[in-house]
Amino acid sequence: MSMETNQQSYTFPKGFWWGSSASATQTEGSVPGDGKGPNIWDYWFEKEPTRFFNGVGPSETSQFYRKYKEDIRLMKEIGHNSFRLSISWSRLLPEGRGAVNEEAVSFYNDVINELIAHDIEPFVNLYH
Repeated sequence: MSMETNQQSYTFPKGFWWGSSASATQTEGSVPGDGKGPNIWDYWFEKEPTRFFNGVGPSETSQFYRKYKEDIRLMKEIGHNSFRLSISWSRLLPEGRGAVNEEAVSFYNDVINELIAHDIEPFVNLYH
């Protein structure tokens, strides 16, 4: 029995945004020592960890917070020209108001600069 493989090539129109997106809680999670304050997901996991698949909570996410350079390199490798990211307000403003967490500012600046360096347009979502 022989199998034939048909490959198709697709071309997007000029100006078409091809990429991916991620929410801050799903990808960044909670990283001890980075100054992030608790958010609704942290609170929910603390109260009802069994409601989360296999008991995996915000501290065990995709590790984008630590591996964003590798993730962005992979985005470029598969042809993305855009990435929509969310701002974690509990990371940026750990007390909900007042002092800004400078580690968060550095993190988001670094992510945006890395995207731009790879010719990937950042789209910032204020809440996901």
